[in-house]
Amino acid sequence: MKHLSQEIDVFLPLLKSITRGKCTIALAGAHAKGLADDISDIDFHVFLDVPKSHSEITELFRDIADEGTLFVTEEFNGSAFGGIISFFYKGNEIGILSAGTTC
Repeated sequence: MKHLSQEIDVFLPLLKSITRGKCTIALAGAHAKGLADDISDIDFHVFLDVPKSHSEITELFRDIADEGTLFVTEEFNGSAFGGIISFFYKGNEIGILSAGTTC
């Protein structure tokens, strides 16, 4: 993804809005390690207190996800292994993992 900072600016408000409390957001994967290339996906880890419901989270990402690509696990919560949001945005794969609670 050529303009990562612009894409992060798009995702940060959405990532912050999946919780009813505080959250900590971390860039992960190849982009975080400085090893990304043109086909690298973007990975985020979200540590949160109380997530919104599955339907609320799905609705938040429905408009931004490329058609037919959105997947949100039913058990998206703030437990140790949380949940996953996966979709394509402008042809680029995005992965979001929730875990634990905020630091």
